[in-house]
Amino acid sequence: MKIVATTFTGLEQVLKKEIENLGGKNITIHKRAVSYYGDKTLLYKSNLLLRTAIRVLMPLTDFIAEDAETLYQKVFEIDWTKIFDVEKTFAVEAVTYSNTFRHSGFVALKTKDAIVDRFREVYGYRPDVDNKEPQVKINVHVRDTFFNISLDSSGEPLFKRGYRVEQTIAPMNEVLAAGLIQLSNWDQQTDFVDFMCGSGTIPIEAALLATNTPSQFKRTYFGFKHWKNYDKALWDSIKEHYVNQINKDIKPLIFGSDKDREAIAIARKNAQSAKVDDIVKFRVMLMQKLDLPESKKHIIINPPYGIRITGNLKELYSKIGYVLKRRFKKSTAWVFSNNPGLLTYIGLKPSRKYIIKTGALEGHFYKYTIF
Repeated sequence: MKIVATTFTGLEQVLKKEIENLGGKNITIHKRAVSYYGDKTLLYKSNLLLRTAIRVLMPLTDFIAEDAETLYQKVFEIDWTKIFDVEKTFAVEAVTYSNTFRHSGFVALKTKDAIVDRFREVYGYRPDVDNKEPQVKINVHVRDTFFNISLDSSGEPLFKRGYRVEQTIAPMNEVLAAGLIQLSNWDQQTDFVDFMCGSGTIPIEAALLATNTPSQFKRTYFGFKHWKNYDKALWDSIKEHYVNQINKDIKPLIFGSDKDREAIAIARKNAQSAKVDDIVKFRVMLMQKLDLPESKKHIIINPPYGIRITGNLKELYSKIGYVLKRRFKKSTAWVFSNNPGLLTYIGLKPSRKYIIKTGALEGHFYKYTIF
C-alpha cells in the first residue's frame, strides 16, 4: 500500500533517510512530503518511530473533479462503511491550491456530505462530525482539479509527542528540533550542547535519538486505532519491541542551559516526562559563564530573533559569536534563526546553510566550524 508522510519544507531528505531505515520501498520526495510503499507493519512503525514526520497518511483514491457534483460523487463511491464504524466521529481537513476550488471549507463540506450520505444509505443513520477531537480524520488535498483523498493514520500531528507538560513562550516544534539534529549530522558520540535551550526541546530530542527511544513512546492516541482494520496485537508487539530497544547507557554528555530560571525548571519537568532526565543535564547559566569541560562539542542553538534588527539583538548575536570562539574551540556549532540578517553579527563564516520553512516562517540553519 502507498503511504505519505508529511514534513516541513527543507526536511524532506532527512525524512526520506528515516523511511529508508524503516524499510520503505519506492520512495519519492515531494514538496513537504515523502511517499513510499509498505504494509500495515510499516504504517504502524512510521507513526511510532519517524522523528521528522508531521503526519502519516494512507491514500484511498485520487481523481479529477471539475465541479462540486463530481467531487461529491467520487467521494460517495468510496465504501466508507468498510473503513470505519458508523459510531465513530470523524472530521475532514482540506487543503486547496486551485482556482476552481478556492475555499477549503467548501471542499471539506462537500466531502463530509458524501461520506455521511454513504453511511445513511447503508445504515439509515450517519456518523457524527467532531472537528475538535475526531476519532477518524480524512485528508483532502486539491491541486487545480486533481484530488487526493487520504486517511490520516496519525490523527493528531506527530510533533505532539506527549512528553511536553509545560512550555515557554513560542517553544520549538519537536519535529523541527529532531530535523535540525539530524541535518547537523551529530555522531551521537560527541558531547551535545544547547546553551539557549528554553524549555529544552532540542536537548530532549537529542536524548531521545541517542537512547534509541521511539519518538511517540508516550503517546496513546493514533488515528489508525479507530479504523476497522486496526490490528491491536500487531501494534502492541511493534511498540513493545522498540521500547525494549531503548538504551540509556550512552557516551556523550547532553547539556542544556539558559539564563531563565523558569525555563530551566520547565525543561527539567519535560525531560522527566520524556524519561531522559537522567540523560540531559540542565543548568541556569549565562552563556558567557559556561564552564563545560574543554573538549570537542556539537552545539545547536535557536536564539531569539526579531522582524527588525534591533540593537539588543545585534549585541546578543555578537555575544554568541564571542562565546563560540572563546569557549568552544575545535567544536561545531549550528545556529537556527528566522532572521538571517542577525546571523551576520556572529562574526563567523558559515560552512553550510539550510533553509527550513515552517508555515509562513523561513528558518536559516547555519553551520560554523570553530578552530
